[in-house]
Amino acid sequence: MPSQINLVAVLWEEVNFGGRKRTLVVDWDVLDTARFNDTACSLAIHPGPNFQAGDTVSVFADPNFAGKELLVGPGLYPDLNQLEIARQISSVRFSRNDPRQPGLYDANGALRIEAAPAGDAASITPIPLVVILRRNDEPFPDPHFDPPCHGDACGISLVESACDLGAMFGDDYRRSVTWALVERGPNYQRNKVRLYRDITCLPDPPFQQGGGYIELDAGTGAREYDLQAQLDFGGLTQAIEIMPPVRFWTCFVRWWQQFFSS
Repeated sequence: MPSQINLVAVLWEEVNFGGRKRTLVVDWDVLDTARFNDTACSLAIHPGPNFQAGDTVSVFADPNFAGKELLVGPGLYPDLNQLEIARQISSVRFSRNDPRQPGLYDANGALRIEAAPAGDAASITPIPLVVILRRNDEPFPDPHFDPPCHGDACGISLVESACDLGAMFGDDYRRSVTWALVERGPNYQRNKVRLYRDITCLPDPPFQQGGGYIELDAGTGAREYDLQAQLDFGGLTQAIEIMPPVRFWTCFVRWWQQFFSS
């Protein structure tokens, strides 16, 4: 469970933060399990709720944190071609207090290219929930799945609402999600997440669409859902919304309105 999130790494398919993306908050040893191996051309490293100076992210050319390594701190890296690792990233690791200089290191650990961000990346905070979504061919940890899923490192992870999963993460995730894992984040306050049947790119939340939605929670820490077997919602999700906490006053107002309207 991600009780602390120091940094949020967002990998983008195209230079200048275009195309599909993947959002990571935990070590990811095989990016094949996120359908994003050798894909990223730009990188944004956002401070998270538990960020401290010295926090870094390493992206590696090989699975299992091997091969050449790009070590970077918070900031925007719009063109990974300049750092000689575009469309080569196969695993990602988060670190705290790495003493090395940011840059590209070869497989032997020698610094080849210094790396500095092109600009600042906005903080992503608060993060009340981390949501992992998987298709029916991306099961929860299963030794028979190739490549295997390890804990959270499978499918796509989200820490913010997404109004169009297909546009943001690729058509592979449009009306194809059959499993969900909802975990408490560092800023959890009884939050829930809604999975919507329709795309919900409206000007202002809360999202309201005629296709309907289901609402999931993290239980006592983390809860997984078989969306088809448990909720009859398999292969329907096109958007998600991480809901703000429901306060006592909100509940009272709702009760008051229902009482006097009946």
